[in-house]
Amino acid sequence: MTNDWECLKVSIEKDIGLVTLNRPDVLNALNYTIVLELEKAVRQLERASRVILIEGAGRHFCAGADLHYLAGTQKISELI
Repeated sequence: MTNDWECLKVSIEKDIGLVTLNRPDVLNALNYTIVLELEKAVRQLERASRVILIEGAGRHFCAGADLHYLAGTQKISELI
């Protein structure tokens, strides 16, 4: 499994996959990079695990879409 994650921490122990959204400074808000990485991580883990647990780093799971990111892009469809 690749370790090239910018916005996630991904691991597997026995048959349990763990994905941690790792942008606690913005309450793990979703931008284009984290959405792509999340898809890639789940596709990798679904082959090697029976369960995939997704959690957020810090005190919050996920604030939703990163509004600062959306304000700076013309590609609103990236997150849809």
